[in-house]
Amino acid sequence: MRNSHPALSADITVPASGWFGAEIAGVHDWIHELTDEEREELRRALAIAQKMSRPQHDLTPEDFPLPVMGRRLAAVVSSLETGRGFALLRGLPVEDLSEDQARLMAWGVGLHVGVALPQNANGALIHDVRDRGESSATTLRGNGSTEEIAYHVDPCDVVALFCRRVAAAGGESFLCSSRAIHDTIRSRRPDLLDLLYQPFHFAELGSGGVYACPIFGCADGFFTSHYYKARILKAATMPNVPRLTEAQLEAIDLIQKLASDPKYHIAMKLKVGDLQLVNNHVVYHRRSSYDDHSDPDMKRHLFRLWFAVPGSRPLDSAFGGFWNQTAASTVRGGAQRWNRIVDHVTGYQRRLAQIHGLSFDA
Repeated sequence: MRNSHPALSADITVPASGWFGAEIAGVHDWIHELTDEEREELRRALAIAQKMSRPQHDLTPEDFPLPVMGRRLAAVVSSLETGRGFALLRGLPVEDLSEDQARLMAWGVGLHVGVALPQNANGALIHDVRDRGESSATTLRGNGSTEEIAYHVDPCDVVALFCRRVAAAGGESFLCSSRAIHDTIRSRRPDLLDLLYQPFHFAELGSGGVYACPIFGCADGFFTSHYYKARILKAATMPNVPRLTEAQLEAIDLIQKLASDPKYHIAMKLKVGDLQLVNNHVVYHRRSSYDDHSDPDMKRHLFRLWFAVPGSRPLDSAFGGFWNQTAASTVRGGAQRWNRIVDHVTGYQRRLAQIHGLSFDA
């Protein structure tokens, strides 16, 4: 089926996803403060998981029991698909934990969110976001530096950031609705909208290859966007990849320009103990540059997880080359060349998919 934008007229399923930053300024219903009961429940669950002394990928939600907070997490994850596409849980009791304990807590909470996806060649399912002196110009992955990271999406239904340490200055998180940007382009520049529904080439994560994928799409009334300007520009320099046309450059620049306009985005300063959840299909995210602490244990540090989640939306078949699976509620995403090549990842994903009611194509 052709990835055609007129079908978006049917996208009344999730009207809240087309929000503008200026319109929701001062609205904080997306912040969910944990109760004392939920914080204590997290401490108990952590103690239970620690006593098991099992590899994290062998744990299940029952091994990190959250009878109260688990229900709230399920509701929040569901709201990412039916609402604006982002949420923040505040107050996870991480302040006095060691790094390993905080990592286990982040992983344990994630067991209740969905199925984690591999993020590197070793099949790592949880990634440490901290300054490692890297250059995003080289890696195309700015999370290992203090540099600004421009608006983009991650290769998953939902990205989670669990904040353990904050920067000395900077490092703010910015979110904007890709649906609102789409609708603005449809109104102002319909000629460019047609182009954005056609495939662009992206540099593939970690492999040196490329894949083709539209930036905008719609399936069964559900919108999605796949945007990462740095990877598009990198792909255009690679052998056997067509150079970008002036119209294509104008189109991807317009997305960046609109997202950077305060009318479209919101900014948030993550605090220690925050858990940010973002639906990549309808929200772009960005990070500002930052200055770090001199004390190694105080340096900015977040745990990142990429999730396939229950209740996820269907995707147009034009996105199959990137996502692999386009059906709703299926395990998809991550870095495709790293999926199903590490035994513990495959086994973990199969188990968690069954628990969360997701389809898993091994």
